[in-house]
Amino acid sequence: MIDDIKDYDIVEVTSIEQLEDFVDEYVYDLEMTDSSQPWFFANDILIHNSCYFSLGCIKDKVPLKDGEVISEKFYKTVNDLEDYLNIGITSWAKKNLLTKDSRFVFKRECIADVAVFLQKKRYVMHILDDEGLKVDKFKYVGVEVVRTTMPNAIKPYAKKIIETMLLTQSQNQTNKLLNETFDVFKSLSPEEIAFVMGVKGYEKYASQCKEFLVAKGMPIHVKSAYYHNLIMSKIDGKSETITSGDKIRYLYVEKQNKYGITTIGFKYDYNAEFRNLFKIDYVLMFEKILFNSIERFYDSVNWRIRKPTDNVQTELDDLFGF
Repeated sequence: MIDDIKDYDIVEVTSIEQLEDFVDEYVYDLEMTDSSQPWFFANDILIHNSCYFSLGCIKDKVPLKDGEVISEKFYKTVNDLEDYLNIGITSWAKKNLLTKDSRFVFKRECIADVAVFLQKKRYVMHILDDEGLKVDKFKYVGVEVVRTTMPNAIKPYAKKIIETMLLTQSQNQTNKLLNETFDVFKSLSPEEIAFVMGVKGYEKYASQCKEFLVAKGMPIHVKSAYYHNLIMSKIDGKSETITSGDKIRYLYVEKQNKYGITTIGFKYDYNAEFRNLFKIDYVLMFEKILFNSIERFYDSVNWRIRKPTDNVQTELDDLFGF
């Protein structure tokens, strides 16, 4: 949030850095405190924060579909709206900028019959028309299932849950699929469900650790790499160590183990020694990888969600088939 930028203040951008993959964190858009001025200049470039608004009222008055296809009346309404906006912005430019060229052109991007918006730039839509082409597809923007932090083995299941929610709008069917996905999740290998991240600053943190007493503020994936190196050095002293610059896979494990740790890392394969020493916490892994992501979709449509391990309480709406 920027509080001290006034009209046309200049902001100098000193650097742009690429972020490594991360888990359980969010990236927030830059937002101006004054909503009437969602822009500022940086290095002589106009930076503008985008926005969206709902036109759901249109389909309440004009039928979206004629049978299984988008109705011609709905297409005409959308085209009329596009023309209205372009005529309006040109009129505004003539009056306020003394030019016929407003530099803005409004064009309809897609038509969707159902969508879930978590927040700005984070949504899923079921698209029927994509810039004039008739399609039947889903568009994912800014949600976890399209991020590299979600293991590839899990993404198809996450998408299926979300798409079932949108197409059926049945909490009962969506809940059933969520529970089935948990059963599948528990059968996956450690390599398939592990988080994958790049290690940075390993030496800095490791130098502050004393055996299993780790440095304060040590990132979980770096901590997992440190535990790997420490334990393997005690087992055989010959295994390849993980250092800065390496990609690490890590898992949550149940705390009832010889070393009392809750995470462990590995580089490529989850070795036999770790299989004997640790029991993977599949419940926590499922919660971190998938459940928390799906919960945000449930919240957005005011559905109550229950963890697959909890006792199931049938919703009255589902019981009576509403």
